[in-house]
Amino acid sequence: MPRVSVVLAAYNYAHYIGKAIDSALAQTYRDREIIVVDDESTDDTMAVLERFGSRIRVFRHTNRGLAATRNAGIGRASGSYVALIDADDVWEPQHLERTVECLDRADASTVGAFSGWVMIDAGGRILPHTRRVRRGVFGLRDFVHVAPFPPSAVVLRRAAVENAGMFDERIPSTEDWDMWLRLTAAGGSFVAVERCLCRYRVHSTNMSRDPYSMRAGGLRALEKLFANPTLAPDVRAQQAAAFAHVHARASSQLYASGHAAEAAAALTAAAREWPDILLEDETHWAVICADQPPGYKGSAQLLDLPRGEDRIIGALESVVADPALRRRAKGRAYRALARLAYGQRRMAAARGYVRDAITADPALWSDREMVGTFVKSLAGGRTIEALSGWRGRRGSPPRQ
Repeated sequence: MPRVSVVLAAYNYAHYIGKAIDSALAQTYRDREIIVVDDESTDDTMAVLERFGSRIRVFRHTNRGLAATRNAGIGRASGSYVALIDADDVWEPQHLERTVECLDRADASTVGAFSGWVMIDAGGRILPHTRRVRRGVFGLRDFVHVAPFPPSAVVLRRAAVENAGMFDERIPSTEDWDMWLRLTAAGGSFVAVERCLCRYRVHSTNMSRDPYSMRAGGLRALEKLFANPTLAPDVRAQQAAAFAHVHARASSQLYASGHAAEAAAALTAAAREWPDILLEDETHWAVICADQPPGYKGSAQLLDLPRGEDRIIGALESVVADPALRRRAKGRAYRALARLAYGQRRMAAARGYVRDAITADPALWSDREMVGTFVKSLAGGRTIEALSGWRGRRGSPPRQ
C-alpha cells in the first residue's frame, strides 16, 4: 500500500496535464500512487491520460466541480498522506521527499506541510514572482486573511481531511482556503519547507482570476469560520479585517479586468468593513499594480506607474469620505509609488512621490524606509546599479 496518494483533479487542461503528471512520476520519493479524476472534460484530456497507461489510476465522473473532483480522488486514496497537484502546475523532483520528511518529523497535530513556489507562464517560463516561505509552524492566525499557499504546494494527512468533512462542494472556488481554515480552527497546524518546490502556472483560464467567484467563495469561507463559537478572542477580533481583505482582493482583480466602477465599489465595501485596510501597503500596491501581468505584480517590470498613480489616487478620492483618513491613505499610496519608482530607477519620480507622501501625511517623516528611499534616490540610478553589482560580487558594500 503506497504511503502517499497524489490526487489530481482534471478538467479541460489537456495542454498542461501531461506535464503535471510527468512531474509527479519524476519524484525522488517513490512510495506513492497517482490518482487522476476527470470532471467530464470535453477536450483531449482523456487521450492524454491514456498515454500514461498503468502508471496512473484514472477515474471519471459527471461534471461536479473542483471540490467534488478532489473529494472523489481522496475517497479512492490508500495513502496516509494526500498530495494535491492541479492539472496546470508542476513539481520539482524533491517536492514529495521534502514535504513528507517534514510531516514525518512533526507531531500529530500537524495536518500538512507546504513548500514555497515560483510562478510560471503558460509556456513554462519562470516569472519574477517567487513565494519563499519561512520555517515554522502555521496556525489559524496565519490563515485568517489569506491562503498562504496554493493547493499544489501542500501534502496533507488524509485522516485530517476526512475528519474535517472533506472539501466543501458548495463553494465553487477558494474551497482550499475553506479547508485550511477548518483544519486550523480545529487545532491543526501546517509546517513549511524552506524551498521552492512547486511551479504554479498562471494563464488566462486560472480559476483564481475570476473576481466574482473568488469573492463569493472567500466570503462564504469566512462566514463559516466566524460562525464557530469556539474561536479565540484574538481571532474573532480579526473578523472585520478578514472580510475587508476579501473585498480588497476582488477590487484589484476588477481593476485588472477594466471594471473600474465595480472595483471602486469593492474597495468601498472593504473600507466599510475595516477602514484601516486603506492604510495597509498591500492595498495600495495591489491597486497600483492591478494591470501588471500575473507573475509580475509588485515588481518594477511591465508597470505603467503614471497609470497606477491615477488609479490609486482616483480610487481614494471616490472611496474615502473622511478627510483625515483620505490624507493618511494618500500618504501611504504615494509611499508605495515612491518605492516602485525607485525600483524602476526613476529617481526624480521617487523623490517627487516621497514629497507627495509627506505633504499628504507629515507623520511619514518618521518612516525611515521611505526617507531612506529619498536619500538613496539622490545617488542616481547608475550609482545604485554599480553598488548592486558590487554587492553581488562581494556580498555587501563597505560601511560608510
